[in-house]
Amino acid sequence: MIDTITKPRILPADWTPTCAQQHGCPACRNGRSHEAQALRNVRALMCEAVQRHACSLDDLVKALDEAGRRHTALPRRVLQDLRAGCRSAPECELRDLIASSSLLPEPRWNRPLPGARGIYPDACWPEVRLVIEVDSRSFHGFGDAPGRTERRRAEYARLGWRVLPVTPQRIREDPAGLLAEIEAAYRAAELG
Repeated sequence: MIDTITKPRILPADWTPTCAQQHGCPACRNGRSHEAQALRNVRALMCEAVQRHACSLDDLVKALDEAGRRHTALPRRVLQDLRAGCRSAPECELRDLIASSSLLPEPRWNRPLPGARGIYPDACWPEVRLVIEVDSRSFHGFGDAPGRTERRRAEYARLGWRVLPVTPQRIREDPAGLLAEIEAAYRAAELG
């Protein structure tokens, strides 16, 4: 997997993570860039590998150390997200968004909910009893997942936690609005 990320021999010789034709390139429309898409893809690949137990975080660290420094900036950045506890590309993007706030401290990522068994919120601030759940269709929208999500949210409510559901689309398309909502929810939770 690390070879796929760090050895760009399969890319065209003139490929770069940025585009000189900002207005003509479909990948660069609406403020997107090749680099942002590449980061999203590397995050998805590495998070999926860890989440599905195809490899451990230690395995990724070792493989990156063996790969050297060349072409490893993106996977090394993703390692920071994985070490923090992120387990999906949208969670990593949410982490970037939260880090841009002057109000919000770093939440706990995918750690057991204090005082509950078997509940691992995507992000939470125990000091204010606030949870953020990233609701992706691929995880929350099929099979028995909607029912599990509903039961988990009911358990949060029973335990006195506030839950703010967000979608990957919202993280990408309305980051400023979403950050304002998260900050408002955090302030409201601080006040009790």
